[in-house]
Amino acid sequence: MHSGLRQSKRNAAIYLLADLFVLRRAGHYETWGLAVNESMHMGTPALVSERVGCQRDLVTEGETGWVFKPTNPPRSKQNSPAPLAALADPATRRRLRENVTARSRLYLRANFGGPFRGAREHSATLQSPA
Repeated sequence: MHSGLRQSKRNAAIYLLADLFVLRRAGHYETWGLAVNESMHMGTPALVSERVGCQRDLVTEGETGWVFKPTNPPRSKQNSPAPLAALADPATRRRLRENVTARSRLYLRANFGGPFRGAREHSATLQSPA
């Protein structure tokens, strides 16, 4: 278990060894939560606060992770039974990792841009108004 900010080359290894990535945001809203992307890229399911912006796109309850209310953070087996039960079962844990890996591929840098790809080059060919 690791608590706090960590920015190092060891993050990938930490994510690979983890069974679950937890991002608790109790205060203000977290616009996205890049660490969730990083952990999911390594196949680690996430347990995130509903105040973490990426939860709407990345976390599907029971498929790629779980979302909790910041007023009721996961602190024990009693208030986080679904994640713990899922992670206790090897087949479910394997399925979660497969789902997480597939979901994270949608958010690779190479996939960003979509309709905006090439827009800068195209805009350079347009004449600016006089």
